[in-house]
Amino acid sequence: MRHLLLALLLTIPCFADSRAGSVSALLPAARIERAGAVMDATRGADVQLNDLLRTDDQGRLRIKLLDQSVLSIGVKSQLRIVRHDSTSHQTSLELNLGKLRAQVARITRAGGKFELRTPTAVAGVVGTDFGVDATDPNVTKFICISGSVQLSNLDPNIPGAITCRGGATVTVRRGHPPDQPERATRDQMENWKTITEPDQPEPQNPYKNY
Repeated sequence: MRHLLLALLLTIPCFADSRAGSVSALLPAARIERAGAVMDATRGADVQLNDLLRTDDQGRLRIKLLDQSVLSIGVKSQLRIVRHDSTSHQTSLELNLGKLRAQVARITRAGGKFELRTPTAVAGVVGTDFGVDATDPNVTKFICISGSVQLSNLDPNIPGAITCRGGATVTVRRGHPPDQPERATRDQMENWKTITEPDQPEPQNPYKNY
């Protein structure tokens, strides 16, 4: 009976104001935590606002948001979609742990915002492709594959903001302003295109020279 109820929670249609997107791919498995229940993610399942998406040391998960942005979640990761309004182009995500690649749809509405928070950093995005590594709770590493990302410390009392442009990496440490951008290596750029993909094997050393 318990398994039946959990399955029903995943298949019941979401209200328009709570649905954020859907699962488009996963490998081999991932979980969705919703309103105190823990469910196995399935391809095509709806993802709602405030769902906590979890992967283990083997799992990867891809989410397609309503605005057509794509979130590819790596192993040992936890991501929460706090806000997503595809009409007003307002999105807020929290990467509590792990790795994420975000291919963000271009924001065309005045006042639109796509924001990602990690334990150390805040990233503001307007239509770009970037990777985030928050496996260390005291350090967040960003790699900008294309476009640009505005980065600052999560603590508003820490001054300084950095723009990470395509082909660069930036590290944000707890209690410090963002480091200056550094040029990404070819290996880093290529690895980040695969380490979060549900249909690709993870490279043996994806953070070489990172």
